[in-house]
Amino acid sequence: MHLLAVGGGGALGRAALDRIRQLPAVARITVADYDGAAAAAAAAELGASAAPLTLDICDAAALDAAVASADVVLNTSGPYFRYGLIVLKAALAAGRPYLDACDDPETTLGMLVLDRQARTAGVPALIGLGASPGVTNLLAVAALEALDDTRRLATAWRADGRLSDADNRGPRDTATALDLHRVQQASGQVSVYRHGARELAEALAPVKLSLPGYGSRVFYQFGHPEAVTLGRRFPDLADAPSLIALTASQHHGWKALMRSNTGAEDEVDRLAGLLAAGAFPGPGLGRRLRRFSGGVAPPTAVPELFALAEGQRAGRNASALAELTAVPASSYAELAGSVLALGVQAIVDRRLPEPGIFTPESVFVPAAFFPALAALITPDNPESDLLKITVT
Repeated sequence: MHLLAVGGGGALGRAALDRIRQLPAVARITVADYDGAAAAAAAAELGASAAPLTLDICDAAALDAAVASADVVLNTSGPYFRYGLIVLKAALAAGRPYLDACDDPETTLGMLVLDRQARTAGVPALIGLGASPGVTNLLAVAALEALDDTRRLATAWRADGRLSDADNRGPRDTATALDLHRVQQASGQVSVYRHGARELAEALAPVKLSLPGYGSRVFYQFGHPEAVTLGRRFPDLADAPSLIALTASQHHGWKALMRSNTGAEDEVDRLAGLLAAGAFPGPGLGRRLRRFSGGVAPPTAVPELFALAEGQRAGRNASALAELTAVPASSYAELAGSVLALGVQAIVDRRLPEPGIFTPESVFVPAAFFPALAALITPDNPESDLLKITVT
């Protein structure tokens, strides 16, 4: 099988390809990236089976030619709110299976609109395969299954934890796709599903959760696909917020940073640059504040990423917390790369039920997903149980 890795020279692409190259079915990899030097470096890391390709995905003819030459298309070119649909549409036009780690909710909804086109073209496409979304989606399903009836299903990740800190070493000279994504999804209003319908919620609005084993904690609304896909998969849910854990100082800095965002592309770029540099505008302009992933540890430690179901069990109000017993990765990019490798294997094994656009919770089940993730990440201990569920 020949895999085209669009954006393969970036941190996420490299992490994914490090896992994907271990799959026996993958005989050839083309590492395509706008940055030709990054593509060459990533290909060199992979060995003789990989070749670099300098590719501008906004060049339609070049993108179409690259996609047509491959058997499967992996898209890790971010931010997805700018480039996700471009690559997916090229894959559908060429009839090539597709997968990505899309983490923008509006783009996710735009991709799901293409489901009929994918079915007509006979193309299976897996979107949102990462840490969040991805692992969090399957944690959400596990938490939901622990209750008899679930009304609210929250997913969350820490911006103040070890994985986020590894993804945000800096300050950096230039903004990354991750910086752009975070500016986009922590500003203005973000898409959510409530009572089966799409609504808009204020980004960074506080949401209080009571986590079994951890106590009460205030989290903040963040734009992520879980908030729009879990409600579609489980339409009886009243709410499915996607949340971020921030310290008080981080929240203050973020609110100050995002207040001026007009949504214009150059403004998003400017604010992402400030985020990368670690300087926030607002009170004390010019004073360097803690960068997004740094700062004081939260007063109540919580898992790096988790899902919380609230509803009823055996006729009583109950909550179920699903978390990982250990985080078998050094960064969110590394964890997401492992999930993308599971997605490639699912396409190779033809485990998708039919052609179409699929999110993680519509393809995988927790009972199989977490053992497969453990086997991939910890081959010396493939029987390790990564999933922990606490019900109160």
